[in-house]
Amino acid sequence: MVASERAFAAASLEKGLHEAFLAYLAPDAIGFDPVPASGARRRTKASLNRAGMLTWGPAWVAVSSAGDLALSTGPWEFRLKEDAAIRSRAPGYFFSVWRRQPDGTWKVAVDAGISSPMTFAIPTAVENGFAGAHPGPSGRATRRTHAST
Repeated sequence: MVASERAFAAASLEKGLHEAFLAYLAPDAIGFDPVPASGARRRTKASLNRAGMLTWGPAWVAVSSAGDLALSTGPWEFRLKEDAAIRSRAPGYFFSVWRRQPDGTWKVAVDAGISSPMTFAIPTAVENGFAGAHPGPSGRATRRTHAST
């Protein structure tokens, strides 16, 4: 799944936002603009290809125990192509829900992001969202917590 997220980000820079999102959004994807709405692919098809570059990378990923859904989050940055100055920079964090398709590929089922004043840097490592988890009573992984005294 991490490879799919990174390939999506690379396609955004190589092919442009429009083509990358059409390739990686699930047919029934939900986007936030600013509230959740179905038809993310339809809106992408209808929109003009933005005159900018969107760069991002996953910092935290968790895949369901069934291997069919995953969550990913990390930093993103949008810059206008014609103006690389800091004033055209918009950084933030994304949150994506990925769903494994019948052919085994991963597609984005839910795409969301927020802007945030921050220093942007592509993560060099991806944290396993279930690291340190142990099976709970249902047999599913749960995050271990420590009670305070």
